[in-house]
Formats: sequence, C-alpha cells, structure tokens
Amino acid sequence: MSENLPTFRYHPDPVGTDSIEPSVAICLCCERARGHIYVGPVFSKQLLRKRLCPWCIADGSAHGQYSCEFTDRGGSIGDFGRWDTPPDGVMDEVAYRTPGFIGWQQER
Repeated sequence: MSENLPTFRYHPDPVGTDSIEPSVAICLCCERARGHIYVGPVFSKQLLRKRLCPWCIADGSAHGQYSCEFTDRGGSIGDFGRWDTPPDGVMDEVAYRTPGFIGWQQER
C-alpha cells in the first residue's frame, strides 16, 4: 500500500515531472517499500538512482546518510551574476530535500 507523498515546496508535482514513480522497490535509506521511488538525478559517490524514497529525501535523511544532492548546489542554484543569491536555507532545501528533475537545460 502506498503512503501519501510528502509535499515539496520547490517541486510541487514530482510525479508529473517523472522524478518520482510508483514502485514496490525498497528504499536503501529507510529500508521500507512505501509505494514510490525517486528516479531523478542524484549527485553522490554511491549509486543511489532508483534506490531512495521521497520521504527520505523530504526529511533530509537521504542527504544525511549519503551526503547526496538532488540538484547541484554549487552549479545550479544561485545567482551566477544575473539573480540575487537565495538564502542558504532555500539552497539547502532545494539541493538536499527536494527531488531534482531531468531537463534539456540545467535547472537554473
């Protein structure tokens, strides 16, 4: 049975963007099959794609356990000379606790 998905402020429809999909897979982090698995990009030393659930992303436990990012904090979030730099809390939430997505161009 699938649990209700967590809410992500900066990615309100991760199922619609194909970053999260229904699955019976067991999450490597919490060791539970919760009905959905994250299939988007993961920046990590470990192979984590299709191995983390949305709940472990949302609560930060995936980042805490594996030091992974879901959006490149140093290269895809920030001003790059054109915009104001977001507060560190926003950058951390986007990089470490929000599903990323695969697109034709970078997330900026």
